[in-house]
Amino acid sequence: MEYALERNTENILYEEFSILAYILKTNRDLREVLENPLISKDKKLKLICVAVAGNDSPSEDFIRSMNLVLHQKREPYLLSISLMYLDLYRQYKNIVLVKVITAISIDTEIVEKIRTQLIKELETQIMMEQIVDPSIQGGFILDLNNNYRFDASVSTQLKKIRKQLIESDAKIV
Repeated sequence: MEYALERNTENILYEEFSILAYILKTNRDLREVLENPLISKDKKLKLICVAVAGNDSPSEDFIRSMNLVLHQKREPYLLSISLMYLDLYRQYKNIVLVKVITAISIDTEIVEKIRTQLIKELETQIMMEQIVDPSIQGGFILDLNNNYRFDASVSTQLKKIRKQLIESDAKIV
């Protein structure tokens, strides 16, 4: 991160590492190819560059960082490295990653109200992601930087009620 800040390339690297992290999370075949020791470093670098930038070329600093990863044979850690850069960037820029998890998709209007309230309360920039998870049955879960979780889901409330009933039954017997 310090190197990127010195060269004023932290924003473009953030975009490139975001793309790489997404691709590595969603494409198991790519991860397997990158971890294959029989494939040359040059082919792996070319594959990463195409995955991140398509027909364009990624930034010089991104290519340098990928060369370093490949030279040190750290391909299995590429997803973790990408995610760590994203975390460091958000920390440096004082950006809170917020995940709003609901059972069904919610209106943009509601998402914006949540964003506005969080900006007001946290006094920081917010990067929001909405996730639909029908298993929560209703309500919502608010996750901040994967550190703080406010769970107001129906499924969690039902689990709490169930636990209370089981505990009260145990006291009776």
